[in-house]
Amino acid sequence: MVGIGDSLQGVGIRRCVDDILRYIRRDDVCIKVLLIQGLEGTSDHIIEQTVMMLTENELDRTAVIRIHTGDSMKDLCMDMDELQRRKCCYVLIDNATEMDDFIGQCAVLADIYAASGSRIVISGHDSLMFKLESLIS
Repeated sequence: MVGIGDSLQGVGIRRCVDDILRYIRRDDVCIKVLLIQGLEGTSDHIIEQTVMMLTENELDRTAVIRIHTGDSMKDLCMDMDELQRRKCCYVLIDNATEMDDFIGQCAVLADIYAASGSRIVISGHDSLMFKLESLIS
């Protein structure tokens, strides 16, 4: 996973949107899952701006999943399975930090779904990066 931004300071929403669009559109991307970290509520605007910049063809193959308190990775995986059946290539997951089991099970997004061709963008607030960094170190 690769993170973009440091609470979006000095970067701006437009730059993050441009980075997401490059990730979605480039064929030679080596990033499996793109992670956006920011202040709570900021990621909503980034995802909305990204969706507004997509072409009609890209929109037809894009899904936005908004995570709510009580959602689990099992729920997300069921949604991802359905999206793959529908040939949805681009998945923007908002507010992933609301899932209690996200950190322990998030590798499945890269190992299964990104490996089979999905471009996945995950947003969450600052605590997401702290949790992921503690798992890596």
